[in-house]
Amino acid sequence: MGRQRFRHHAQSDRRPGRRRTSAGDAEVRPAEEETPMIPATLKAWWEDLRRWYRTVREQRGPARKLEIIEGDMMPTTMPARNLVLAREDGEDWSVGMLCPCGCGDVIELMLIKNTRPRWDLTIEDGRPSLHPSVWRATGCRAHFWLKNGRVRWCS
Repeated sequence: MGRQRFRHHAQSDRRPGRRRTSAGDAEVRPAEEETPMIPATLKAWWEDLRRWYRTVREQRGPARKLEIIEGDMMPTTMPARNLVLAREDGEDWSVGMLCPCGCGDVIELMLIKNTRPRWDLTIEDGRPSLHPSVWRATGCRAHFWLKNGRVRWCS
């Protein structure tokens, strides 16, 4: 009977954050084991919400504009929404922007005719458009069109 009480007492000592060892002693678990994992459906829901917010912000927010700098190098700090055109001696070299997905990476696209890959930049009413679409092969892997200063996400 005394042995049964001991077993019952040892089992009742099981609280969240504790586990029994082979000797019957309880030890504290590390904090990361106590934290529940975020379900995959919640992560998918969060990504859908972020995608929706980006789309609404691009449709209703201010259109992106073009800033022109002299030289063939991009500035060290990029504007939050606008594109930067690097122009030297009247020749357009490249256009740069922060990735519209929000990852913070700088995207630099070449405009010189003899390079591959290269993009074409058109400007209507101060609003830039790029052709073809921008598809990042590394990092966030964003894929989008820039038309009339607005980002159009590809599915």
